[in-house]
Amino acid sequence: MIVAEETQLNHFITRRMLRYCKEVGFNYYESAQAMHLSPGERERYETEWLEN
Repeated sequence: MIVAEETQLNHFITRRMLRYCKEVGFNYYESAQAMHLSPGERERYETEWLEN
């Protein structure tokens, strides 16, 4: 249960930080690099980036 809550919190924070990076003018590559996202995470969040 705690692991699921931590995972959800991590995803929320990552999505919010990516949204902030987009608002200040970073492109997705710059944002992912600044946040040190792994290749798997980059693929996962790229779809959300393009939809917003």
